[in-house]
Amino acid sequence: MRPYEPLGWVSRHNGLIAELRTHHHEGPDGTWIGRDRLHLPPSVVVVPLIDGDVLLVEQWRDAAGKVLREAPAGRVEAGEQPSTAAARECEEEVGYSPGRLVPLGRWFASPGISTEVMEAFVAEDLAPVERRPDGIEEVTSTIVRLPVAEAIGAARRGDLEDLKTVAALLALASAPS
Repeated sequence: MRPYEPLGWVSRHNGLIAELRTHHHEGPDGTWIGRDRLHLPPSVVVVPLIDGDVLLVEQWRDAAGKVLREAPAGRVEAGEQPSTAAARECEEEVGYSPGRLVPLGRWFASPGISTEVMEAFVAEDLAPVERRPDGIEEVTSTIVRLPVAEAIGAARRGDLEDLKTVAALLALASAPS
């Protein structure tokens, strides 16, 4: 099959962290295709482990219109390594600095619309630090500590509504010990 040939793009909106563009391509059969694409920076999700428990965060999510239970996560700043971002997010959101970060996987967050690539890590050998919440959602968030098996069970049963958290917990469940 012949590849989709890029023909150009038009910027529709520049926001605080994202740019919406309409990309035009010529399809394999010669037809012209237009697709909206949300350009986002890469991001990380972290599963902090402490004494057989997982630390999750309950915080307000505007797009969902409610509080969600999720693993610490956030964007990778320009020039920052994903592992550095993962350690920073763990400190900001749950108040622990990881002594060791173990990669769990890397995936597109929503490839039908977004360029965002997310890397997942397990944070181990945690040392308490001053929590540094970034933004009102984190300031008003609650830290939840669950046994690893309970957190993974919640992911498997569909009790967690945040897909990055579900993916990270299921990756943890299938990771070699």
